[in-house]
Amino acid sequence: MEKEIIIPTEFPYSVADTEEGPFIEWKNHSLILRFTDYTNKKCALKFEGVYHFGLFSDSKEGSNRYFYDSVCEIENSNIISRLLECGEITEEEKKKSKHIVIGFNEISSYLEIVHKCMKKI
Repeated sequence: MEKEIIIPTEFPYSVADTEEGPFIEWKNHSLILRFTDYTNKKCALKFEGVYHFGLFSDSKEGSNRYFYDSVCEIENSNIISRLLECGEITEEEKKKSKHIVIGFNEISSYLEIVHKCMKKI
């Protein structure tokens, strides 16, 4: 297995010092994420084709690998590789999948999502 590479990535909204949320809704392999940013702006995103997601605290082992107040992408993702190995996704789906980690410092937690597509709603 190749070594994971963690890189900062573009995200439609700032996740620094969120005022409210995150609120997560899971429905039909889609995840809707809502939160209020530091300017009191209501933010909402829909992640489609979600194969994996999890919310974990900064006390989880390995969480110090990720950035607070920002979003990073995991290249050569071990999670995506395991999803392929166990038959949850195909090689074609693997090519279209993205693994991101969103750091919400206000709740000392991270939201990890493996998805195909993300859009504002």
